[in-house]
Amino acid sequence: MLLSDVINIGKDWYVLGDGTWRVMVGQMETWDGVNNTGNLTYYGCDAENNCLALEGGVVSCRRGVCGYGWEQGDYLYSIATPIVEDGGAPATLRVFHQGEEILNVPNMEVINSKIDPS
Repeated sequence: MLLSDVINIGKDWYVLGDGTWRVMVGQMETWDGVNNTGNLTYYGCDAENNCLALEGGVVSCRRGVCGYGWEQGDYLYSIATPIVEDGGAPATLRVFHQGEEILNVPNMEVINSKIDPS
């Protein structure tokens, strides 16, 4: 296996999956609680191990949902997670090209994580 993309996952990260898609969101510690801030990383792969690495993601929480977003050219990658007490709600991965939704993957579950409480 050739590792072609290297990204900084930071000290706080999590991995989501649904059996077909896997996404790692890293550098969660860069979000300070203010909407549209952060410097999150994204590393996503499909079932054929086609992967994409992105940097510069931001977080925004409104109306009971936290959204994480990354832009690359004409593409927007987003992960939306409902805010629940136990933090265990499934997420939805969506990809848009020039404003048109081209991928919608609901029910992504956290399969691994490391969040430093300090």
